[in-house]
Amino acid sequence: MKLTVKRLLALILALTMAMSLCAGAWAAEVDPADAPAHVTTLNGKSGKCGENVTWVLDGDTLTISGTGAMADFDGGEDISWSEERDQITKVVIEKGVTTIGEMAFFYCSNLKSVTIPNTVTKIGYQAFHACRQLSDVTIPSGVKMIGDYAFDETALSSVSLPASVTSVGYLAFANGPKLKKVNLGKGVKSVDKSAFSGSDVLEAITVASGNKTYSAQGGALYDAAKKKLILCPEGKKGTLTLPKSTVTIEKYACMGCEKLTKVVIPSGVKTIGESAFEYCSALKSLTIPASVTKIGDYAYGVQSTAYGDEDDYYYPIKGDVIYGYKNSAAEKYAKNNKVTFKALLPKTTLSSVKNVKGKKMTVKWKKNTKGKGYQIQYSTDKNFKKGNKTVKIGKNSTTSKTISKLKKGKTYYVRIRTVNGSNTSDWSGVKSVKIKK
Repeated sequence: MKLTVKRLLALILALTMAMSLCAGAWAAEVDPADAPAHVTTLNGKSGKCGENVTWVLDGDTLTISGTGAMADFDGGEDISWSEERDQITKVVIEKGVTTIGEMAFFYCSNLKSVTIPNTVTKIGYQAFHACRQLSDVTIPSGVKMIGDYAFDETALSSVSLPASVTSVGYLAFANGPKLKKVNLGKGVKSVDKSAFSGSDVLEAITVASGNKTYSAQGGALYDAAKKKLILCPEGKKGTLTLPKSTVTIEKYACMGCEKLTKVVIPSGVKTIGESAFEYCSALKSLTIPASVTKIGDYAYGVQSTAYGDEDDYYYPIKGDVIYGYKNSAAEKYAKNNKVTFKALLPKTTLSSVKNVKGKKMTVKWKKNTKGKGYQIQYSTDKNFKKGNKTVKIGKNSTTSKTISKLKKGKTYYVRIRTVNGSNTSDWSGVKSVKIKK
């Protein structure tokens, strides 16, 4: 009996010692100074979030400090501060930290402001995704890459990228209900087309002087030479006039621009890409010049039954009209997609403009049998913005007209177009003449 009691006492003593050793080991494991990445302290208010990066939550402010890269997360409970996520309203990242980890602040629903130091070079995938109250962020010089979905679904009203940023990822600033202004720095070389999609109040994108990849005009984004229309912001209202240098309208360029009512495509454009004007619900007509030889699928006038499904059925939109020339790519596209097509009158060629005695000029042109008559317009303003005068010609067989009562010493600019009732062709090229006699 005594032996049994002694054995029992020895067992209890051994168990006590073992528990003491385990407790000591646990305390060492969760020490913030020694804990591995993703492991927090027992009180859940501080810990490590990178090889040499730590975090501290003080009230509603989360401070990230240390040197080097933050850890990447998968959006679940592995986020060090996951249990306190809704408590955070402010994030301060201190100098020395070089990256903001993937999904680091994912769904911090009450986060309103973030301070980022210029030591940070990368903002990771979904770093601030669905931080729907986040309205105050300055992206500092030093950041080079902004990852996919980095600021998707935030409350930012403007984005200004410094010269250090070179790439902007997929949906990086998308679905921003308050995003109105975007400025790309001169170092940006790659912007995903979807970067700002779903931001339907974004009216203009601007580009810093000196950027060698991109340029902007009328709020839309082009390549540096303005030969390619790359992206029109979804909040763009009214008319989009493409520069005369434009050759290509890239695929998805104006997709979802529901407030566009008119697009002026200059003669010289050769390609209109896939879905270029899809989901432009207020754009009820599109005039396509004869220079266009290729039009991609769903470019205009058709729409799918559901957004984004590759297997969707596409149907023509009732009331949408394509204006173009007979036997053109525009007519072929309209026929193939069952979109209403209306033929444009071909231009009339202006042959010559000469000064004749008596302060007069004689205008000559080539006969155009596609119309019933012509309109001659002349002005002392080469851009025809003021002082324009119009002469109507009622027969298409007429090929010359002498105009009198001109002013000696003045230079006049002249152009002509074909008329068929209320339908008119584009204006011809311009010729000028100085009245000397």
